Amino acid sequence: MFKKSLKLSFIILLLNLTVACSGITNKELDYNEAKSMSGYGYIIMDFSQTNEMEYGQGYIPDQTDYRISYTNQHDFLSVEVKNASFKGRVLKAYIPYMQGYTLYSVTRSYWYPYHRCEKCQNEPRLEFLSINIINSVNEAWCAETTYKNIQKYNSMNGCPQMIGIEEVRKAKGNVFITPHFHSGFQGMFTPYLKPGHQSAGS
Repeated sequence: MFKKSLKLSFIILLLNLTVACSGITNKELDYNEAKSMSGYGYIIMDFSQTNEMEYGQGYIPDQTDYRISYTNQHDFLSVEVKNASFKGRVLKAYIPYMQGYTLYSVTRSYWYPYHRCEKCQNEPRLEFLSINIINSVNEAWCAETTYKNIQKYNSMNGCPQMIGIEEVRKAKGNVFITPHFHSGFQGMFTPYLKPGHQSAGS
């Protein structure tokens, strides 16, 4: 039921973005370029306690990519940051400003072993871990999964009404997030947006 709820939430989120944004622009940045730009700060994403697999066509040891999403009243901007340092499976994701846009979310994908049955072989399954930027607790699925700047949290923690969260954590492991944005940042962070709700950056 938990997986179905998350899939439904993701579908609703995509529909909201399609309606709210008249266009989607894709952009690429090298990690060093993103690091050198003026920005919000960075987010520590610690994947060292996940069950991540060394898998995928683009897999490179000690390197990874991440995606930053921005929005405004008319458009949606997706920025892929390439060749980021990932030593010890820890990512320091720098988040540059984009003129005319507000920050929406930061996402990294990874593969983990999926057990279809007890006697089946493990199957690689792709997971998208998102950090959503919100201005109000009401934008999150629940208040228990809203976090402030500089607050370390486990993104695999779920809301009280979520069923099967422990099974999900057992399969995927834990991902610890610590945002380090500038001192004037007034927003919050959540792994789970309220179904049907579109966040807005600060």
